[in-house]
Order: sequence, then structure tokens, then C-alpha cells
Amino acid sequence: MNVLITICLSLYVSQITTMEWVTSWKNEEIVIGVVDRIEGETVVILVEEQHQEFHIEKERIPVSAHKGGWFLLLIQDKELIILKELPIFEKKQKKISNQLLERLRKEKQLFE
Repeated sequence: MNVLITICLSLYVSQITTMEWVTSWKNEEIVIGVVDRIEGETVVILVEEQHQEFHIEKERIPVSAHKGGWFLLLIQDKELIILKELPIFEKKQKKISNQLLERLRKEKQLFE
């Protein structure tokens, strides 16, 4: 997860630097989250670094949002605000997952 955060910060450094300066004196934090699931009209977003899940109304997220989609988020007074979709994270996560699956398959073949 730290690698993903580093990538995001490098991609959006000017935006984030400005936001950090603006939010540093408030009860706010910029984080990265992933859509865990969509339950009817509720979207569940996991924020790993907070060890929290947020339930928000489907109407508050982009139409393109889906399970496994990543977002740059602002937590303001325990309220989640979506700042930007991060499709590069989803691609990176799929690549990591595929590499892990391939490694597990190869290890399994060694024991057969």
C-alpha cells in the first residue's frame, strides 16, 4: 500500500501539496481508498491506512466507480469526500495480483 501511496503522491504532487497546506490546520486528512463493494445504493470504501471502511451514498461517487476502483479521498470531520479517481492504481493492483497468482501457481507445481 505504501508503494501505491508514493505513486499517487508523485502523480498529484502539486494538488496534494496545496491541499496539505490548506488542510493542515483543520481536522482533515488526504488518503487513498478502494471500493470494496456496492450494496444497493451504498458504496463501501476501504481506507487501509485508517483501518476504516466508509459507507457513502452511491450518488456521491462518480458514475464510473466500481468494485476495485481507487480514489484520492479527503476525510474531513469523519466525512469522506472523493477528490479524484485513480485508474492507474487499479491497473497496478491488477498487475500485482496477477504476478502473485502466477507465483502461487508455479509454487504449487513444485509440490505436485
